[in-house]
Amino acid sequence: MRCINWKTVSTLMAMGILGGCSETIVQPTPTALKAPETASMASAPGGRPSFNMTASFSQSGPGSFVVGPEGGVFQTGNGAVYFPANSICDPATSTYGVDTWDNACRTITAPITITAVTWVENGRTQVDFTPELRFAPSSNPTRWVWLYMHAPSLAGTTNLEAFKIFYVKAPGGALVDESVTDATQRTYVDMRTGTSLRRVKHFSGYVIVSGGKCDSLTGTCADSTTTP
Repeated sequence: MRCINWKTVSTLMAMGILGGCSETIVQPTPTALKAPETASMASAPGGRPSFNMTASFSQSGPGSFVVGPEGGVFQTGNGAVYFPANSICDPATSTYGVDTWDNACRTITAPITITAVTWVENGRTQVDFTPELRFAPSSNPTRWVWLYMHAPSLAGTTNLEAFKIFYVKAPGGALVDESVTDATQRTYVDMRTGTSLRRVKHFSGYVIVSGGKCDSLTGTCADSTTTP
């Protein structure tokens, strides 16, 4: 029996013909989020920095560099980071955490030292940054911080997804595909030079891992034994 409009209830009760009616409320099913596919470097937004990764970017180990308010390009062992001017939130005054990446912040007014530890483990290129930092939000790609990671076996591959750059909160932690919830953080790859590139909104750790399977709703990825 179909449900009765409440305006007719009193009338129907008086007539003695009101029957039982159960109403089932159907909750909407959340739409599963899907990460954008890794794309070629030619599809990357305009305004990104452009330079070639060479053999000089092959070493691993810890390294420090000093970044001022003017920004710049800095080598990080197996890769590099590009900071536009006035892009680093001042850690003394800014918040940090997954819910804060897009919050406005006061940027640094004096140089800051950043340490990047890079290594290759089971063929996977990894980098871990300290201190924890986040970057001034912007909708303009020329104002984004960009991370380059070098993976020599990427050259000539047709499996671009195998060279996506994932976020890792701590070494050995879960791999998170941040592009699931923010497409501006998708990975672009240059098969000619064996380089992956993506926007980063904050610093902790990042890794290129081949064959990782990701949960399309949460963006959390399982590691894989197949490595680049």
